[in-house]
Amino acid sequence: MDDYANETVTYQGKEMTVYEALQIQRKYERQIRNWKRRYEALNAAGQGYSVEAVNALNKVAEYQAKMRDFVKQTSLDRQRIREQI
Repeated sequence: MDDYANETVTYQGKEMTVYEALQIQRKYERQIRNWKRRYEALNAAGQGYSVEAVNALNKVAEYQAKMRDFVKQTSLDRQRIREQI
C-alpha cells in the first residue's frame, strides 16, 4: 500500500503523485461531461447547428485532446465510461 502512495508520474515535466494525477484526470472527465451535456441540451432544443452548439462540440474535442495527451504522458488508463453522460 505504501508503494502505491509513493508512486509518481510526470506530466509536462512536473512530477506528481498518482493521486494528484488522478485528480487532474477527473477534472478533464468532468469538463468533457459538462460540455457534452450543454451540446445535448442545445440539440434537444432544436439548436443543434447553432454557434453555441458548435462551440460546445469544439470544447468537447478540446478536452478530449487534453485527456489523450495527459494519459499518454502519465501512462494512466483512460476510463471512457466516466466521460459519458
